[in-house]
Amino acid sequence: MKYLLSLIFVLSVGIVAVSAQSPPRPPKPLIYKVPEKNELKEFVSEDKTFQIVFPGVPKMTEQEIPNGKITNYRVYQEGSTSIVNTIDYNYELSDADKIYEIVKANLLKLPKAKIETEKDIKVGEISGKEFDVLQDYQFQKIRILIVGKRIYEIKSDVTNWHILNNYYKDKVAGFRNETERFFASFKSLKVPENLSVIAPTDFLGVADETNYTNNFFNFSFDFPKDWHRLNDTEVDASRNAGLEMLKTEKEKINKAFESAAHKEVVIFALTQEKDETLLGANLIIGVLKQPGSQITSEMIAVATKNFFLTNSNFKISKDVQEIKLNGTKLSTFTLENAANNQKINQKILVVTRKGYSISLVLSYRNEESLKSLERILDSLKFDTK
Repeated sequence: MKYLLSLIFVLSVGIVAVSAQSPPRPPKPLIYKVPEKNELKEFVSEDKTFQIVFPGVPKMTEQEIPNGKITNYRVYQEGSTSIVNTIDYNYELSDADKIYEIVKANLLKLPKAKIETEKDIKVGEISGKEFDVLQDYQFQKIRILIVGKRIYEIKSDVTNWHILNNYYKDKVAGFRNETERFFASFKSLKVPENLSVIAPTDFLGVADETNYTNNFFNFSFDFPKDWHRLNDTEVDASRNAGLEMLKTEKEKINKAFESAAHKEVVIFALTQEKDETLLGANLIIGVLKQPGSQITSEMIAVATKNFFLTNSNFKISKDVQEIKLNGTKLSTFTLENAANNQKINQKILVVTRKGYSISLVLSYRNEESLKSLERILDSLKFDTK
C-alpha cells in the first residue's frame, strides 16, 4: 500500500528562512527588468482551455480546495511575477458580481493594501474586472474572468514600486507595457470540462483572534492574540522559500520534495511576531487525502520521516513514537534541519481523521520557542464524534 507523506514542513522551513535571516548589510533592491523578445514563450494549457504568452516557461502547481481545484502557472523574473491562476469548481458560477466583491474583499485583507483602480473589462465575449492594487512596496495588476465553472485570475506584479516611480520612470512604462502585452495575449480556447470533486463542508475551518475550530475534522485550539495568521500569499511565499532553502545537488530529490509539498493543503498557518527570544516559532497544519482507511498515523509518520532523511540537511532528534494529547492518540517525531547553517528544530505530529492525515508541524529555534508552541498544543482538543 502506498501512502502519502506529510511535506508541510517545507512551508514551515520557509517561514523561518524568511524571518530568521539577519544579514550585516541589506541587499540591493530588486529593480524591474523588461523581458527580452526571445524570452517570450507561447503557452497552451494541458487541457487546451486557454493560451497565453508568458515571459518565460511557467512552473505549474495544483491544490485541492473545497468543491474544486486551483492550478497555478507562474513565471518569476527579476523584480516581477507573471501569473495565471485557474480556479475550477464543481458547480455553476452564476453570480459574477458576488465573485468580484469577494475578490475585492480578499485583496483589501492583504496587509497595507489598497485598491487604486477598479474597472469593467471585456476579453472577446468574456466580461470581467480589473484591479490595480498597491500593497506596501508591491504594485499588482489583476484581471478576473469567469468562464463556465472556472475563474481565471491573470496577474502581473512588480516590487519596489516606490523606487521605480521616483527614479525609473522608464521601468514603470516598461512594466505597464509588458503587463498589457501579457494580458492581451490571453485567449480562452474552450469552456473547461466539468470538474468531478466532492469536497467536504467546512474543510478549512474558521478562526477568530484567539481560536481555530474545524467542524469537519472536529478539533479546535486556542492561540495568543499577538501571533500572526498567514494569508494565502504568505503561505505560498514561505513554501517556495522552504523549497529553495532545502535544495540539494540531487535534482531527483529536489523534484520529489517540490511535488510532495504542493499536494498537501494548508488549512492553518500561524507564526509569532519577531522578537529576540522566540524568533522563528510557527505552527503549520496541513491535510492530505490518504488512499485507504487502514493507513495509520504511525505508518504516515514513519514514511514521512524516512522521506525527510533522503535530504542530507535533516537528522532525526527523536524517533517516531505514539503520544496521547488530551485523550487523542497521535504519532510524533522530531527533526533537526541544518540547511544554510541555520539550525531549525521541527516537531511533527500526525493524526488521521475521515480518510485524511492531519499534520501539525511545530518549528522552533530554542527551548523557549518550543514551550510557547506546546502551550498552544495544550489547548488542542479532538471531539470523538
